[in-house]
Amino acid sequence: MTPSDFLPPPAAAAHRSEETDALSRLDLEVLHAAAAALPRAHAPYSRFFVGAALRGRDGDLFAGCNVENASYPEGWCAETSALAALVLAGQQPFSTAAVVVRATTPCSPCGGCRQRLAELAAPGARVLMANLKADAAPAISVQSSADGSQDHPFAEIRVLTLDQLLPERFSGEILPA
Repeated sequence: MTPSDFLPPPAAAAHRSEETDALSRLDLEVLHAAAAALPRAHAPYSRFFVGAALRGRDGDLFAGCNVENASYPEGWCAETSALAALVLAGQQPFSTAAVVVRATTPCSPCGGCRQRLAELAAPGARVLMANLKADAAPAISVQSSADGSQDHPFAEIRVLTLDQLLPERFSGEILPA
């Protein structure tokens, strides 16, 4: 399966709710790609599964999941996995990032990931953070209701710019030449 297997059909309208009123169909695509990556996480120690996705320069989606290691500092975050795929494809800078968790509230990127995201982001890039509804299936899919609207699997969606997440970020511009 690929992240596109979990996206709503192009002709369908996204389900509108308080959380999604300010979100576009493209935003929901990034969220769904992150949600599709979440079940692939390797998190045998923390059992905290995270999926992330980025919309690259050409509009393509790049997903990643967290991969833990028994030596905790040696694992990597979902955002880092997605950034690696983005860089490998030469698609930086990205315009939108999404982080999806199965928890009671959305989760923001850790400090290290905020810095990595900031270095590869387009100006004004946004970060969408969401948690799955308690009853969301392990393999995320989009359900169509009888009226043709889409029902998404997210309990809450938060949207911030990278500037809001990391206002005084470290920049390579200050390093000596």
